[in-house]
Amino acid sequence: MHVQMAGLLDRISKHLAVSRIAHPPVDLRQIENQQQIAENLKNIQSAAMFNVFQCAEMYDLAYPGYEGDSDYYLEKGKAGDVLYLGVGTGRVFAPLARQNPKAVGVDSSSEMISLLWKKNPDINGQVLKADALSIDLGANKFDGVIAPYSFLQLFDKEDMGRLLTNVHKTLKLGGVFHTDTCSPFSFPFKKKGHEVSINAVSKGTRVAIYIIYDHIMQTMKELAVVSSGGEDKVLEMNLFYYFPHELSESLTNAGFVEVRITGDYKDEIFDPSEHEVVVFEARKS
Repeated sequence: MHVQMAGLLDRISKHLAVSRIAHPPVDLRQIENQQQIAENLKNIQSAAMFNVFQCAEMYDLAYPGYEGDSDYYLEKGKAGDVLYLGVGTGRVFAPLARQNPKAVGVDSSSEMISLLWKKNPDINGQVLKADALSIDLGANKFDGVIAPYSFLQLFDKEDMGRLLTNVHKTLKLGGVFHTDTCSPFSFPFKKKGHEVSINAVSKGTRVAIYIIYDHIMQTMKELAVVSSGGEDKVLEMNLFYYFPHELSESLTNAGFVEVRITGDYKDEIFDPSEHEVVVFEARKS
């Protein structure tokens, strides 16, 4: 871990912006004190590091979702043949599957699915372990496809194009794809120092999330430091970020029409100065 992290830690120490996407910007605070930055780096460097998708229970602690996303997707997936991409541990999918027995969810992480099944044995039959990039569930099969919680940000531009083509294929004519991403307009492009979000999730447990941006490649390396019982564990997640016009173009290239862009699940025209989440709705014609 120490060898792999050396270059990354050096970038952080040189004041590359660090932030958080899972909660509103009000949760962020700016750190300029070099001693505190050094202490944060020391804690990250000394902790055990894990792939976030192999740590299902800690993932639930660190990533409780965007405000309003659950209600939004429960409404969009309440009826018809619905495909859910990236079910995770079932935060949104479990209640959705109970209200819509025709809903099907996929995820590529065995650990995530195992925890979902453990918590929700009644919906086991509605979840498949599969890679959304390669799964073939048939053409013109679903009334709707949903991909919550910045799911598209897991993919680079090439793979995202493949994914959207696959989504378009599996939708029925007139079917709708719903997804969201964090808004890049809320990123700290001009800020220096060290931004951190601290979330005391329970007595004796703390989550600190740091995000390292590469604004040339439009990538984000997110490090969630989970502290509990005197021990730190770091969850690592690598993401891409896209501006609304880039995703709109990718959806159009995949064959979608009527691409609609709103903000924060409120059915409002997206405002980059106000909305933290960009919501996309695209139809197969």
